[in-house]
Amino acid sequence: MAYYQTLPEWMRNNHLIRQVVVGMEFHGSHVANQAEKEAVLNMCLQFILPLPKYMEEFLELFMKSHKQSWTIHDELRLLGDPEEEEEKEEEETDKKKKKKKQQASAQQKDSLTAKQDEIEARKKMPFQKPELLEHRFPESERNQKDDLVYI
Repeated sequence: MAYYQTLPEWMRNNHLIRQVVVGMEFHGSHVANQAEKEAVLNMCLQFILPLPKYMEEFLELFMKSHKQSWTIHDELRLLGDPEEEEEKEEEETDKKKKKKKQQASAQQKDSLTAKQDEIEARKKMPFQKPELLEHRFPESERNQKDDLVYI
């Protein structure tokens, strides 16, 4: 990339800029033309440029006026205590297991009550004598008792 060679040496020696150039040349086949590659490189160069003096002064004043005090509890809360995370994960898995067990037991109860309701409904129905389905068979097969079907 010829544009890269026109950059100052301190920019060319930056490892991030080198990675961008290598990426665009060898892995950036989706970038169609040279102008797009130069635009990407310009965007990356903005991040390594030194800050102007007025911006440094502004950032310094801002940081001094917004002081925050940190305690060990704040750091642990932000970083996440590994022991507390493990305990929380165990509690969550236990809750999920209990919930699954409750759902399974509720489904079993529902299926048992449905079966009991079906049994009760059958008991209430009057007994019906099974009918012989002779009309479904041809005359030649009606004489064979093994083929007769009862409902």
